[in-house]
Amino acid sequence: MSGLERVLNVSHVAHTLGGLNQDTTLHLLQMLTSKTLLAMMSTCRYLFHTGLPILLARPYRLNHKMRAFHDFLLSSAPTSFSCLRELEFSSYIKADDLHIVVDILTNATNLRSLALAISLGGAEEIGQDIAEAIIS
Repeated sequence: MSGLERVLNVSHVAHTLGGLNQDTTLHLLQMLTSKTLLAMMSTCRYLFHTGLPILLARPYRLNHKMRAFHDFLLSSAPTSFSCLRELEFSSYIKADDLHIVVDILTNATNLRSLALAISLGGAEEIGQDIAEAIIS
């Protein structure tokens, strides 16, 4: 099956899901992998808004894709930030990206689990900003 056929197939499934009641749709979306859920969410607004809390309730390990993840969160803020539940920063963070960490931690008001395994590269003043974002 070509890439286009797969896209058309996903679009057909998304159109069919729109006719189901919300409980059934939620149950089906919860069973999908994150990659498939993202594909379904890209087909219509209903599935995007229904799938967003499901997607962001899953654990996330942020490394080199931190800027793209932040842009995704900003695209549907503030809902997206409030849906984050488990987050792990697990890499060296470039000085240019430290403000992203602070912004995510400041706005992610419903985190249940946070793991920080990062090197700040001697940027102690930014480390203080991160500490304040965690406390708030």
